[in-house]
Amino acid sequence: MNRHCFGARIVLTLTAAGGLALTGVSSASGAPPASPSASSSATSATSATWTLEQSDQEVCSRPDTGPHNFYFLAPVTGSTTKDIKLELQDLPTNVTSSGGTVHPGELNDSGEFNGFVHVAIGPTPAGEYDIKLVASDGTDTQSSPARISVRSDC
Repeated sequence: MNRHCFGARIVLTLTAAGGLALTGVSSASGAPPASPSASSSATSATSATWTLEQSDQEVCSRPDTGPHNFYFLAPVTGSTTKDIKLELQDLPTNVTSSGGTVHPGELNDSGEFNGFVHVAIGPTPAGEYDIKLVASDGTDTQSSPARISVRSDC
């Protein structure tokens, strides 16, 4: 990650009671989540003027309860003339996301912006689920690995 501090290891957690809490996150082993897409990837031949910074993020939810609402951070640097759409891919059963957007004015004002990507976790079997945080402006697409951990000791 570059010299700017994004707090990319922090996930905002919106609890079922409606409270807002900051939760530090990292994988259980201390290493980033293993995923076939562990590095950022651009799907177009053009060079993007923005970057989805890599971050190892994980949220934890209890099985057989929910929905529990969380937010993944999408730290983006650079500049853009188009909206950058944010989404989560490879979600497990009973997990949904409404995505998010980074608008040009938000990013261009300082050259860095943390987008938010909502995820709702309903009753889901216990396990570790590697997912992808994806950012796209319609021309360039980049991704970063993330993880949803479902276990009784969250």
